[in-house]
Amino acid sequence: GIVALMVFLLGISRLLFPWVLGFAIAVLLMAGTFILLRADRPVIRILNIRRSHLLVALVTALVLVPLFMLPLYPPTASDSITYHLAVSQRYVQTGSVQPTPQYRYAVFPQLVEMLFAAALMMGSDILAQFISLIFLFVTALAVAAFLRHIGQKAASYWGAALLLSNSVLLVL
Repeated sequence: GIVALMVFLLGISRLLFPWVLGFAIAVLLMAGTFILLRADRPVIRILNIRRSHLLVALVTALVLVPLFMLPLYPPTASDSITYHLAVSQRYVQTGSVQPTPQYRYAVFPQLVEMLFAAALMMGSDILAQFISLIFLFVTALAVAAFLRHIGQKAASYWGAALLLSNSVLLVL
């Protein structure tokens, strides 16, 4: 969210250029590192991981390999070609966020398009597709965390697995 807002602010300020974005991301990384170093407790406790958790993580990673392959193909969905990536590419070409009445559905909320614009600046449309995949995994983790929070620890893995097995979500 912070990165999307930062890119949006750069875009409305007409400063959406690779060198400005790189500098802003470097500042964000330094600030984040400073905050993590000052934290009272460590963020990741590697020594407390059980072997059963490592086995579950390994099996999960192997099962999800085909899912990681999906964003490696060029985008073909009509939404991404006619709107999402097209609008983001327009922002990258002009260096600013501006009205795009020539595109279909030109009044969607812009924060996801800002992440796509940053991805297009750093790489290609395939990197932008990985952003959507990351959102899918974050949603699966949120489902698992919610089920753990309400006391359904055993069901948390199943909830995330059911979400990731939905073919409509995988296509989107």
